[in-house]
Amino acid sequence: MKNVKILVAYHKYDDIVKSSVYQPIQLGRDVANTKSKDGKLGLEEQKHLMEVMLGDNTGDNISYENRCLNEMTAVYWAWKNYSELGSPDYIGLVHYRRHFIFSDASISNREWLTDSKAYVFDYISPEYRKLISEDLLSNILDNYDGVTSYLYDLRNLNPSYLSCRDRFIEMVGLEGKLFDIVIQFILRNYPDFYEDVRKFQQEPKNYLCNMFVLKKEDFFEYCAFIFPVLNELLKNRELFENK
Repeated sequence: MKNVKILVAYHKYDDIVKSSVYQPIQLGRDVANTKSKDGKLGLEEQKHLMEVMLGDNTGDNISYENRCLNEMTAVYWAWKNYSELGSPDYIGLVHYRRHFIFSDASISNREWLTDSKAYVFDYISPEYRKLISEDLLSNILDNYDGVTSYLYDLRNLNPSYLSCRDRFIEMVGLEGKLFDIVIQFILRNYPDFYEDVRKFQQEPKNYLCNMFVLKKEDFFEYCAFIFPVLNELLKNRELFENK
């Protein structure tokens, strides 16, 4: 088996997915006693999370920004505290209730979104754990540089979408201002991405759920790109904190 660590992001207690590959990590541990979208954690729940998983608040970290950056505080922690994960050759990210199905078994469950290849399960059963087993991942990484969710066409949700910007506006409002600020920052600072940005702006397609497994070199390159972009977002937080 390749040396792989896949962070499993938790912001509250739930069924624990943990193994030599799957590494649970609590998001926003520094702000766990403040209100999130799911309310506040009780003291017992906080204590239990600290007992069974890592936190994103050790070493060089941005745990305190979790309410703005969500699971990206775990990604930042892995980037800056790479050796604490055992210096793996591959680093990944999934969520406490969203995982990659590595099995090639036929799935008959209801799709979460039309034509998304993302399926809904009632709970994490022993059968489900077999579908997400890391034992099936090595063969995939023998043939591919990394793993992401499938590219999803947002027109399955709304045929009127012309770009990902349209979906962003519908989800968070802001008249697209924050989206445009980030796009312009990328174009100014990463001109080699011009063609990628152009395509992204013209096609209503994206990769769902912010999930991946990447070679460490690609992971480091991704982090070196995305966190300056997110920092630009935080500089403009007045656009979304009052929403």
